[in-house]
Amino acid sequence: MVDASQILGSPQIAGLLVDRKGYGASAYRSAGYAAGPLGPGIAPALQRLTGKGRRKGEESLREVVFDTPSPGAGLLALTDQELALVAGRGYSKVVGRVPRSEIVSAARLGRGFPNPTSALVIVFANGHGWYFEVRWNRGGAAKKLLPLLNAQQPSVSRS
Repeated sequence: MVDASQILGSPQIAGLLVDRKGYGASAYRSAGYAAGPLGPGIAPALQRLTGKGRRKGEESLREVVFDTPSPGAGLLALTDQELALVAGRGYSKVVGRVPRSEIVSAARLGRGFPNPTSALVIVFANGHGWYFEVRWNRGGAAKKLLPLLNAQQPSVSRS
């Protein structure tokens, strides 16, 4: 795993290499698949997230404004206090930061054959979110990161 602790200024708890939105579509085209960018598996997953059974206060994905930091690919690094997207040569530039307390939900959608990628959707309290694609061979790292993103954060007392 790539460690961005020095750039972030605090120890990295977990990290995940992510791709920009649309990476799966280009992988499908280059592999010769005829399916859409995330295949048929994403529709039921989106319905589960946006339908009944949502957590109280959780935004519907239809209402979320996705404003993923540019370039939308790099290392998604999690620290005690924040979630950051680190990009650039050698992962040397922080292109987006969000306090962990602002994370409402995170989910990985559209897994399974023949999809070369799955979507990673992170929704924030202000109604905005980040959308990334995760390659199939990074599924283990995504499984470790998701529970940490969805965990309720204890309030930090400042004295």
